Amino acid sequence: MNVVLQHAHPILGSVPGPLSLATFGDVIWAAGGGCGFSAVFRFTEESGWLHFGSSARGLRAILPMSSERAIVVGEYGHASIIDINEQERCFHTGTDACLFALTRKPDGDFLTAGDDGTASLRLQPGRERSARRADSYLK
Repeated sequence: MNVVLQHAHPILGSVPGPLSLATFGDVIWAAGGGCGFSAVFRFTEESGWLHFGSSARGLRAILPMSSERAIVVGEYGHASIIDINEQERCFHTGTDACLFALTRKPDGDFLTAGDDGTASLRLQPGRERSARRADSYLK
């Protein structure tokens, strides 16, 4: 699989701000944005690049959960799940801090790091706009 990231793609355009890349098998996920605009992209050899909008004011990290679903975090405490078959599902994180990194813990929670330190988030399936912060920010 050959992929070239360009400054401005002729079909997709460009995404302002930093770009986060991650893979799940042969699928490449990309998230980025800033200045009030964000986007998520998914690439497969079969379908090429697909674009998914996001309500975030800037995305900083993406973590694929499968070849069809990824979680993203970003500016102002944004956290959401992007699914290629559904609308974006946003979750309240309990913070307005910018979130920059994301990983999954063995217990299924997500660990995110941002302006205010590190927090563990437990996304509750089926409950849009809600996330339970499993433990407080650590400084």
